[in-house]
Amino acid sequence: MKLSISLTLIILTALTLIAIAAGQSLNAQNLGPDNPAPLLLTNAQEQYQLGRHVEILEDTEKQLTIADIASPEFASRFEPSTEEIPSKGFSDSVYWLRVRLHNQSDWAEWWLQHARSDTQYVDLYVPHADGTGFNTIQTGALMPFETRDVPALNYVFRLSIPPQSTQTLYLRYEHNRATDLPLQLWTPEAFVNHNQLQLWYWGMLFSVMILLMISALLLSYRLHSKTLLYGGIALLFLMVNNAILQGFVHQYLIPNLGAWFLILESLTGGIILVAVLLFASSFLQTQQRYPNWHRVITGFIILCLLVMLQIPFVNDRLIGQQLTIIWIASFVALLILGIQIGLRSNRKTRYFVAGALIIIVLSLWTLLIRSGLGASVGLDETYGASRTLVIFITISLVTANQFANTVLKQESLAEDLRVTNEALERRIVDRTRELSALYDVTSVASQSLDMETAMALSLEQVASAMRGDGGGIHLIDESGKMLRLAINQGFSSNITAQIETLPVGRGLPGWVMAHKEILVVADIATDPRSMPATASQREFQAYVGAPIRAGGSILGVLSIARKRGQPIFGVEEVALLSSIADQVGVVVESARLREQVEQVAVVEERARLARDLHDSVTQLLYSINLFADVGREAYHLGNLKQMNSSLVELGSIARKALREMRLFVYELRPPILEEDGLAIALRNRLQKVEERANIETHLYVENNIDLSDVQEEALFHIAREALNNALKHTEVTLVTVRIYTDKDLIEMEITDNGQGFDPNGTAASGGMGLVSMRERAEKLGGELTILSRPGQGTNVQVKLNGRNPNG
Repeated sequence: MKLSISLTLIILTALTLIAIAAGQSLNAQNLGPDNPAPLLLTNAQEQYQLGRHVEILEDTEKQLTIADIASPEFASRFEPSTEEIPSKGFSDSVYWLRVRLHNQSDWAEWWLQHARSDTQYVDLYVPHADGTGFNTIQTGALMPFETRDVPALNYVFRLSIPPQSTQTLYLRYEHNRATDLPLQLWTPEAFVNHNQLQLWYWGMLFSVMILLMISALLLSYRLHSKTLLYGGIALLFLMVNNAILQGFVHQYLIPNLGAWFLILESLTGGIILVAVLLFASSFLQTQQRYPNWHRVITGFIILCLLVMLQIPFVNDRLIGQQLTIIWIASFVALLILGIQIGLRSNRKTRYFVAGALIIIVLSLWTLLIRSGLGASVGLDETYGASRTLVIFITISLVTANQFANTVLKQESLAEDLRVTNEALERRIVDRTRELSALYDVTSVASQSLDMETAMALSLEQVASAMRGDGGGIHLIDESGKMLRLAINQGFSSNITAQIETLPVGRGLPGWVMAHKEILVVADIATDPRSMPATASQREFQAYVGAPIRAGGSILGVLSIARKRGQPIFGVEEVALLSSIADQVGVVVESARLREQVEQVAVVEERARLARDLHDSVTQLLYSINLFADVGREAYHLGNLKQMNSSLVELGSIARKALREMRLFVYELRPPILEEDGLAIALRNRLQKVEERANIETHLYVENNIDLSDVQEEALFHIAREALNNALKHTEVTLVTVRIYTDKDLIEMEITDNGQGFDPNGTAASGGMGLVSMRERAEKLGGELTILSRPGQGTNVQVKLNGRNPNG
C-alpha cells in the first residue's frame, strides 16, 4: 500500500513536470515578432500587464551601462518576453528590460509598478524629451526606503507620457535569488484603489494571524501541547517573514535595512520550515507511530539548521536555492506521509493533508517558475499571500480540531473522574464500614465479656459489615467431630434447629470445617454440599463461610447468608470475612482464657479464704473453746477468780473473731469499685468493717479523683491490705485515709493509732501482705513507704505517677 501511493505520487509529479515543460516549449514556439509593436494605452483600460510587451537582455558580466544598452549595437540583442510574468530562475546575472508605450488615452500620468517587494536592486531609466540622456531612479530592497519614487509596498515609478506620444523605458534588475519580473502599468487612481485593497487584505490577514498565534501559544501552555506550540511559532515567523517580503518592515519599521534584509529573509524562512516540520511531526505523532518517517523529518530539520548556520558566510543566492529545495522536498515527504495516514485516519489528519497538498502545489509551481522551467500564469504576485493563507487555514483547522478534541477529552475525563470519585466514595464508605466492623470485633476481644456476649457482639458487627441477612458461629466440641451452633442471628427457629448440631463434613459449615478453607456459594438450593431439604434453601440464597482460627488451630466456622434476590458475595467481601473470622477467633479464645482465668481465680480465692479462716477465725474459735473449758473447770472447782479471768479472755477473743468474720463477709460480697469508684468503695469499706468494729474512721479526698481503672484497683487493694493489717494485728481505735491527686502525682496515705511494728523485720519475712502491696505499687511505676515503730502506730504511704501509661 505504501509503495503504491509513493509510486503514484512520483508519476503525478513527473507528469506535472512534463506538462509544464510542454507548455514552456509551446510558448517558445509562439514567440512574438523580434521587435514587438509599442503597447497602446487607451481610455478603455486603467491597468496593463506588461509581461508580454517587454524585451529582455541578460548581462552576465554585470558591466553594461544604460549608454551601452540604449546604443544601436545592443538594440537587436533584446529578446521579446513570452510570459505574463517573466521568470529567470536562480541567476547571478543582471537583467535589462525594454518596453515601448504609445499613449492614445487622455491621461498624461501613468504609474509603473514592479510587484515584488524583495527585489534587491531596481533601476528605471526614462529618456529625456530632447534625447540627450536619461532620467534615472535607483531603488531596491537593499537601498533606503526614501529612494522610492512612490511610497508603497512595491516599487512604483511615476511616468509622464503625453497623449499621442511614444516612449521607450529601460529597467535594470539585480537579484541574487530567483528573479521574477512582474510589471504592471496603472493610472494613479486605479493604483491607489488597488493598493488600499491590498493593504486591507494584509491587515485582516495579519490581525487574524496574531489572534490565532496568541491563541495557539496560550492553548499550548494551558493544554501542554507541543503541536500548538510549534503551530504558534510557525504563525509568528510566517507573519514576520511576510512583513519583510511584502515591504511592511521596510516601509513602516526599519526604512534602511540594508544587508540585514537578506539575513532576516533567510533566517525567518528557515525558522518557519523547522517549525512547520516540528508541527507536522507532533501532529502526526511520527515518533511513536512512524519512526522511519520521523527520522526523515528530523533529517530535513537538521539540513535546514545547517543551511541557516551558513547565512552570514555564504552567497545569498545559494542560501535561497538550498532552502527552496529543502522546502519542496520536505513538503513532498509530508504529503506522501499525509496521504498514507489520511486514507485510513480521522478528519483532522485529512485537513492537514489537504492543506499540505495545496502548499506543495503552490511551492512546486513557484520553484519551477523561478527556476526558469515553467510558465507563469499571473499568480506569482499573490503567491506569498496565498501560501500564507493556506498555511494559516491548515494550522487553524488543526488547532481548532485539537482544541475541540481536548475540550471533549477534558469533558470525558471530567465525567470519568466524577464516576471514579463516586465509585471511590462508595468504596471508601464500604472500606470504612468494613474497617469499623473489624475494629469493633477486635475491641470485643479486649473487653471483659463472657463468651456468649462476645460472640453475639462479633456476629452482629460481621453481619452488618457484610450486609448479611443471617449468620451464625459454630464451635467445634471437645471430640473434634461435631460443630455446635454457639450463636446465630437472623435465622428462624426451623433453620436453627436443623443446623444446631452438624457433623464435621456435613452441610456448608461442616464442609468449611473439614476442608479448613473459605466457601462461597451462589445458591444454597443448588449446591450439592448443602444439607437436603433445609428451610434455608427456600429463604436464603448466597452463603459464605470462613474457618475461625486461633493459635494455629480451628475453633469453628463463621457463616453469613443473604436472602434470595440479594447479590452474591464479592472477592473483597470474602477477604474481609476471612480477616474478621481471624479476629473472631481471637475473641473466642480470649473469652475462653478469661473464663479459665476467672475459674482459677475463684479456686485461688477460695483457697485463700480457707487459709485465712484456718489461720485466724479457726484459731480464735479454738481459743474460745479452750478458755470456755478452763472457765467451766474453774466453776466446778469454785475458783471464781480463775473463772472471771477466763470469761474476760473469752470475750476478747470472741470480739476478734467477730471482726474477722465481718472482714470475710465483706470480701465475699461483690465490690462496688467498678460501679462507684475508689472514694465510695473505701467509704463503704470503712463503714462496713472498721466502724462496725467500733473504730473511728476519717476519709479525706483532696481534688477531684480522675484515675484509670488500673490505678483505682491497685490503690483499693493496697488500702484494703493496710486496713486488714491494722484490724488483725494491732489494737486500733482510729484510722485515717487521705487521697491526693493532681496531673503528675497520685498519693494515698493510711494512718492508724495501733501498736505499730518493725517494718524491716516483718518485711523480711514477707508477712502482713507488705510484699503484695509493694509489688502493686511498683507495677505502676510507683513506690510504697511504711513508717511504723512499736507502740507508735503505723503510716502507709503510696505514690504513683499520674502520667504513667500503664495507669
